Amino acid sequence: MPSPDHRAMSGETWRWLIEKELRELAASRSYWLLLLVVGALVGHAFVTSVNLYAEASGIAGGPSALAQGLNPLEGIVVPTFGAYDLAATLLFPFVVIRLAASDKETGALALMLQSPASLWTSIIAKGIALLLAWLAAGVAGLAALLLWRGMGGHLFAPETWTVVLGHVLRGFLTIGIAAAAGALAASAASAAIIALTVTLGTWALDYVAAARGGAIASVAS
Repeated sequence: MPSPDHRAMSGETWRWLIEKELRELAASRSYWLLLLVVGALVGHAFVTSVNLYAEASGIAGGPSALAQGLNPLEGIVVPTFGAYDLAATLLFPFVVIRLAASDKETGALALMLQSPASLWTSIIAKGIALLLAWLAAGVAGLAALLLWRGMGGHLFAPETWTVVLGHVLRGFLTIGIAAAAGALAASAASAAIIALTVTLGTWALDYVAAARGGAIASVAS
């Protein structure tokens, strides 16, 4: 059994490592650009979804039959959070790669390997910091949902949180792919090419599966 002093030191090490990674993210221009673009994409998607939802509901004099088939999940939640698909595919990998590859490029990795913390501890700390960063980017989506509720819209909590959880897992998958690319590639540019090849490749696979179906659709799912 480890002594209390050892456990306290381990907890202090974890806290220090996670704070270190969060400070690096806060100093990263790519992360602030991600937040800016995500806010703009989510805002545009939300406004567009609300306008289309209002038109389909008959507010502007449209047929009332359309209102019977309206669903806030498909009409508001999914389109609004669709902005995070773009962010996770095209923007977030660069944030992950910068954090994953910076220690290797600057030589900080060699110093870190000599510290009391193990390599796996450092990797997990980076993963936790990146996941927290992705959750912070989700504030824009949650603000849109709160705005929808403030406008009198209805949300079914289990369905809504399923969509939110799906995008959290999408970000977690992006972290894994981009971090692996950043660790294995010789440079950040090469890592970005690898990560984008994988993430964009999933889009291409979805398009082909939608057109042909069969075994490709099973792989895409």
